[in-house]
Amino acid sequence: MTKPKQTAEPSRYDTPEQIRENFQRWWQAMEVSDAMLMAGLRDRIGPDGDLKEAYRQWNERRRATKLRAYEKAGERYSKWLAEQK
Repeated sequence: MTKPKQTAEPSRYDTPEQIRENFQRWWQAMEVSDAMLMAGLRDRIGPDGDLKEAYRQWNERRRATKLRAYEKAGERYSKWLAEQK
């Protein structure tokens, strides 16, 4: 991947090549993240464990944690909004 030439005035928009390179980097990062997650789950459940079920349980816990965080943020926002009146 080549770096674009630096100019005195930076471009506001990425070139199609930069967009493609950024997408490729993002895709590679997602692939590596997924592989690491699956390896971690496989390590936890062992070679004979149900990987799909382990992933489902992990994702359920992750979603519940995220929902609690959103609810707390909503409560803080509601409290702040009430204080503004």
